[in-house]
Formats: sequence, structure tokens, C-alpha cells
Amino acid sequence: MPKGKNKLSLGPLPWDLEQLHEAYFRNFIETTKSIEEHPGFALQDDLDSLIFTLRLFKSAAFDFFKTYKDFKVEVLSGELFDKINSQQLEKLEFRIRKALYIHSSTVMTVVDHVRRIAEKSDIHRFTTPGMLFSTDERHRFIQDLRNCLTHVKAIKPNWQIKNTLGEGIQVSFLLNRQALANYTEWNKLSLKYIEKYADGIDIIKLIRNHITPFLRFQVQFIDWYDKYTRECRLDYQRYSNFVKALNSKSHWNIILSQIIIPNKIDPYKQLHKYLTRQELEMIHTMPHRSKQQIDRIISFVDEHNACDSELRDLAYKAFNILE
Repeated sequence: MPKGKNKLSLGPLPWDLEQLHEAYFRNFIETTKSIEEHPGFALQDDLDSLIFTLRLFKSAAFDFFKTYKDFKVEVLSGELFDKINSQQLEKLEFRIRKALYIHSSTVMTVVDHVRRIAEKSDIHRFTTPGMLFSTDERHRFIQDLRNCLTHVKAIKPNWQIKNTLGEGIQVSFLLNRQALANYTEWNKLSLKYIEKYADGIDIIKLIRNHITPFLRFQVQFIDWYDKYTRECRLDYQRYSNFVKALNSKSHWNIILSQIIIPNKIDPYKQLHKYLTRQELEMIHTMPHRSKQQIDRIISFVDEHNACDSELRDLAYKAFNILE
């Protein structure tokens, strides 16, 4: 588990909630910032970041194959290579190159994020961390390809069309060895992979065969990291939610006691700002201006369980309940 700071602004953990309450009302801005010194905040931030980058990777993979599919549909139309459609062909080729660039970049983004997290964690507890791809020629080639596309040259894959008996029209995009030779820093594993394909590397097959094991590994790592850091993150969230509840209570106290009630504003006309359409529909099926209805509204709005009996009575007054 990553080590937290030696000195925390709010004192050593665990924090006393009563003292946290006092600190909040002394200086709510500084107290809110100080909560983020809890080691669980950094762990949650890392987990959220990794989940986002993996989502980015999946989105890039989807876009890549969508672009390939669009190209193939145009090829099957039989008109893509007519002179009149030259601009459309150019656009599709650009999309393929763009999709390849973005996909290879997102692969490395995920890898780099995992490495950064691994450096701060007791990673040996995760079964064979990173070892799954350490000797994988295909994976190493994709990493180096990203470096090539980013730092040296945006290689243009050459499309190839074959009409094979029994298989129909097959469309491939090939990276030829001559173009790859522009990059001189290929890893040994990458060179071995390149040498296997004298006619060029089919990027469609390359990415299709890489996605499943890569994604499986990252999902397993996220699942492990989630469980490994859960206790610390939940501890952080307990304090964070406590402060958010104090903030929410203060906010609604001001809104109800200083704005809604003295100005006799009808809160029902404001509900569309805070409730979903489904929640509004449910509210309107309940007895109008009843405690039951107001309690349900509060349950929808109160994310951090900030509503105590005092604030609830204030809400009843604001809604001018009939009972």
C-alpha cells in the first residue's frame, strides 16, 4: 500500500469527526483541501484515471474497426476507386491513419498508467504483473509503432484488396517493411515480429488479435487494484462524504431560510433543476404538499445524507405542507 504523507494538516489518521466538524466551520475551504491529503484520495484518483484511459482505449478500438468497416463497405460498392470519388477515398485513407495513430497511442497510455501505479504499489501481490506482455512480440511492436508514429513518421498503411474463391473480397491494410525501416529504434521483439511478415504487417489482424488479451489483462489489473486499495479508499470517502454533507447542509440552509422562505418562492417550480424526468413523474403521483412527497424529494436531492431533522423541518416549511 502506498505510504501517505508523514504530516497531515488535520493531524494523524484516524480523524475525529467532531474535530473535523469544528475544523470545517473554522475554515471550510482549507478543510476540504486537507481531506485530499488522505492517502485514499490519491488511490481513488489513480483508479479513476486508469478506468478512464481503458475506456479511451476501447473507444479508440471501436473507432478503428468502424473506420475499417466503412472503408470495406465503400470498396464493396464498386465505385470507391472511380475518379469522381477520389476525395472520398482520400478521406477514408486519412481516417484509417488517424484511427491507427490514436489506437496505438491509447495502448501506450494505458500501459504507462499501469506502470506508474505499479511503481507506487505493492505490485508483487498481483499475479505476474506486466509479465503477460513482457515477451509478447506483437505487443512490443504496437508500443514501438506508437513511438514511430509519434516521433518519426506517420506511416501510411497501404490498402490491399483480394477476391479469393470461397472467401469473397478481403480488404487489408499493410505496413510494409520499407516504411517501417524509417524508424531505427525497434526493440528486438519488435524486429522479430516484423521479420515474420515479409509482405507487410496487416494492421487489422494485428489489432484484432491484440485487443482481447490486452483488455483481459487490464481488466484483471483494475479488479485487483480496486480490491487491494478498497479499504483505504473507503476510509477516505467516509471523511470526504462527511465534509460534503456539511457543505450540502450549509448550502440548503441558506437556500431555504434566506431565499425560498422569506421571498415566498414556490419550490415546486424549481424541482426541474434538481430532479430527473422520471423522479418528477414519481413525485407528481404522490399526495401534493404532503410529508411523504417532501421526504421523497429530499431522498432524491440529498446525495450525502446531509438532511437532519432541523433541515427537514425547514424543507417542510419551504414547501408549505398541508399536514
